[in-house]
Amino acid sequence: MVSYVDEKQGKGSLSLLVNGKQKALWKLDVDVDTWRRKTIPNIEIKQGEEIKVVGLADGSESAILDFIEFISREAVARSK
Repeated sequence: MVSYVDEKQGKGSLSLLVNGKQKALWKLDVDVDTWRRKTIPNIEIKQGEEIKVVGLADGSESAILDFIEFISREAVARSK
């Protein structure tokens, strides 16, 4: 899960990369000026792989990231 701000002053974007390969991209175009959360399912990350979130600002929108939470597949299976 990724926590981020979607500001009203632009149309930025955020992307998730694993070992340099883009796994998810989403636009910051809801324009609600509040913290939002996005769950990105089915991303496999192995030990030692580099994880990067890249923000692209637009206008006055800053592409602000608060945190990333990793949830194991086992935890998801147990919660069902």
